[in-house]
Amino acid sequence: MLQPGLSRAIPMGIVGFLIGALIVIIIRLLQGLVPAWDIGVGIVFAALFMAGFFVWGMGGFDPRMSAHGEEHEEEHAEPAAETPAKPFALLSSSIFQITTLLIGGLLLLFFVALLPGGPTLTITQVPLASTTAIGFWEVAAFGQTFLLSEFVVFILFFIIMMVSLLVAAGAIGWVMTSLTKGVVNARAVSYTPLTRQLVELPAGNVAALADGEAAPAQAQSAIPDGARMPLFIALAVGIFAGMYLVIMPAFRQLMAGVVPIADDTMWMWSLSAALGIGASIARPKHWVQPLAIYLSIVLLLYPIFYHVAVGLVYLAFPSIGPVTPEVQRVAASLVNALLIPALILRPKWVSIAVGRIARLLARFLRWVGTVK
Repeated sequence: MLQPGLSRAIPMGIVGFLIGALIVIIIRLLQGLVPAWDIGVGIVFAALFMAGFFVWGMGGFDPRMSAHGEEHEEEHAEPAAETPAKPFALLSSSIFQITTLLIGGLLLLFFVALLPGGPTLTITQVPLASTTAIGFWEVAAFGQTFLLSEFVVFILFFIIMMVSLLVAAGAIGWVMTSLTKGVVNARAVSYTPLTRQLVELPAGNVAALADGEAAPAQAQSAIPDGARMPLFIALAVGIFAGMYLVIMPAFRQLMAGVVPIADDTMWMWSLSAALGIGASIARPKHWVQPLAIYLSIVLLLYPIFYHVAVGLVYLAFPSIGPVTPEVQRVAASLVNALLIPALILRPKWVSIAVGRIARLLARFLRWVGTVK
């Protein structure tokens, strides 16, 4: 997965083509040539850069990919212990694979659109409009008028989308890693009841080990156990006051011209920050820390679902007796906000619950089959 290949070479080849074309435009602008874009020179430079980036993506400049002969045999004579992949390497490899799959899907859709009489839907005021034509519009810049292609804008949007995905995934991974720092788990546990997973392990306690095994060393903390809960309460109250009275009003005023921030979102996000940050710093014992982090994520997600993900379409829901669209909106938002953090924090619990429900359903279906 982490080795260079087509999943990295195809996106990098497209990026190289764009860089080569951009270099031609910059050089011609600096020389004062009109027009700034020349298709003959541009295609040559773009093709050269595309080839170079494609070869780099395939691993052509990686010494490990070009080893051969006796050197290759000597390197593999004594295999070294495999080192775990770095988080950024895993993330970038996944992003490259997703990008390549999306490019393949887009090419397939474009091929389907080119089929004569294919499955296309034309919505336009011009009856004979083409479904595959690419539009242009004029853009004035640097004292010249450029014809900007919609296809180029689409490629730029695609690149921005994948870069945003990389940044967002990296930020989420960093936050989740930071929240789980200092959590000590048992190396070997013979049997751990489900209740102890939430009550003891996240609080820093180590579950009982098998007979004859020594307990792993626990990380020492500068916060006494008796001061964790008061510190958590003090931090939560202080952070909530700062968020609700200072940060959220400033954020609301900043986003006023873009996205309105509702009143319920202000206090929910303030409480979410108070619980999450307070629990991460104080690390209260037993069930308080995991419950605080769970509620923090719930309060963060609920306004997003209520006002955006579900709220934008709830008016289209039909009323089902006394269940109005507003009730459906609240219920759908609450279910998503409660379920997603559970899938993130306790996937084992969810899988066990799903398995038990499936078992009960199977028993019920077998019982129905026996009823005469």
